[in-house]
Amino acid sequence: MRAGADPGRFPARLRARAALLACLLVAAGARAAALPAPVPPPFFPPARAAEVRDLVRAGTPELAWTVLRREEPTALHPRAWSLWVRLAVPLLDGLDRPRRILALLAAPPADASATLDAWVVRARARAFLDLGATRSARALLRVWLWTNPPAVADLD
Repeated sequence: MRAGADPGRFPARLRARAALLACLLVAAGARAAALPAPVPPPFFPPARAAEVRDLVRAGTPELAWTVLRREEPTALHPRAWSLWVRLAVPLLDGLDRPRRILALLAAPPADASATLDAWVVRARARAFLDLGATRSARALLRVWLWTNPPAVADLD
């Protein structure tokens, strides 16, 4: 200790370093707080799809559904949702869960393709038929057929 230095105080050099470190930590904290929350990936991993198919082939559809449910993308990503739902619906159909299928397909993405729309309507109609709700299935198909007439080329 130097002569004339206060024994309760740190040297000026150490105080300056501590102040700099504190400023850096505060700046890093503010920067981390400004980062946006992580967004789910806009795709359904193909490796997961293969894993789900392998689990179904191995005779464990419940486990496959658990794995698939963890990877459910949001409806904000129509392509990922489309791939995911095309795996989920046949799996749920095999597990005899038509109510879950109807709940899953109740709100498809708004900007889904016409092909996906047709697929969703058919899957919902099948689920209604599995529940014995033939009137609901007919009403759904009637509305869809009258609002989406086939092209002339499709009739040939």
